[in-house]
Amino acid sequence: MFENLTESFSRLISQYRELQQQSYFYRVTDIQPDIKRNHTLIVIQLVGKSVRMKLPACEVAGDEAMLRGFSPLDIRTITFYATKDKLAVEQPQRMPKYRIVTSLEDYHQTKKLQLALLDQLDKPLPAMTIKAIKESTETIQAMCPEDVNSINDLYYLSQDDIVDIRVSEGQILTTRRDGHTEVMDVAETPDFNAIQSVRLSYMLGYVQAENLVKAAHFNQPRYAILSDNISTLYVKDMVTDQVLVKHPQEVLSSDYNGYSKSDIAKIGYICGQLASVRPD
Repeated sequence: MFENLTESFSRLISQYRELQQQSYFYRVTDIQPDIKRNHTLIVIQLVGKSVRMKLPACEVAGDEAMLRGFSPLDIRTITFYATKDKLAVEQPQRMPKYRIVTSLEDYHQTKKLQLALLDQLDKPLPAMTIKAIKESTETIQAMCPEDVNSINDLYYLSQDDIVDIRVSEGQILTTRRDGHTEVMDVAETPDFNAIQSVRLSYMLGYVQAENLVKAAHFNQPRYAILSDNISTLYVKDMVTDQVLVKHPQEVLSSDYNGYSKSDIAKIGYICGQLASVRPD
C-alpha cells in the first residue's frame, strides 16, 4: 500500500518547503546546559540566516510573541526544558503532583483527559478537556514536564487546520477547514520541523514508520521503549542504562536505526492514532 522508504517524500517537500519555512522565523538547533546558572540554554537560529543566539528556556517560553515564530515541535522542546528548569528551581517546595492516566485510545474516543495524584494513580480525577487543563495555570504547574508536552501536542491537534486526513496508494489526502482538498505524493524522510500541520506531521510519521517496518534492516537495538503516555516515549539506552524522554518524530527523524522493529511499529501506531484525532 505504501511506497518503499527509499523512494522518498521529495515531491511533498518540494511543494511545501518554501511556504512552511516562511511560516516560522526561528529554529531550535541545539540544547545546552548552563550548570553555573542552573538552567537550560536554547540555541536558536533565524531561519534562512546564519545568525544564532542562546537564550534560557524559561525566557523563550515566557515570550509569547517569539514563541509564535517556532514550529510546534520546537515549542514542545522549549516547553519541556522550561518546565524542567522551573521545577528544579522550586524543588522541594513544588514537586509534580499530577500525571495523565488516560490512554491515547480513550482520549481518541472522549476528547478528554483524566489526571491523578502521583500517590493515587488508581483514583483518577474528573475528566477535563485540553482547553480546561491549559487554562488552569495551577494544574499545568503541578504536572510533570513530559505530560505538559503531551497536553501541548493534543492542543495543537485540536487547533489544526486539517480536519480530515487519509492515506491511500502512496498518497496523503487532506481536507482543510475551508473545504480545500490536497493530494500529496509520499516520498523521502520529511523534515518534521518544516511541516506546518501537526496532523500532517503525525501522518507522515505513521507512513514513515510503516515503510521502515517493511523495508529497513534492523540491527541489534540500542534503545528500548519502556512505556508510552499519549505522545511521550520513555526509552532506555541499553548502553548507558539511562532512561530518556523522547517524542515519536524525534526518533523517526534521527536514531530510528537504534530501535527494534516492534518499537518502530509501536511508534507508527502512536503517530497514526494522533493523526486521526479530529480537531475541535
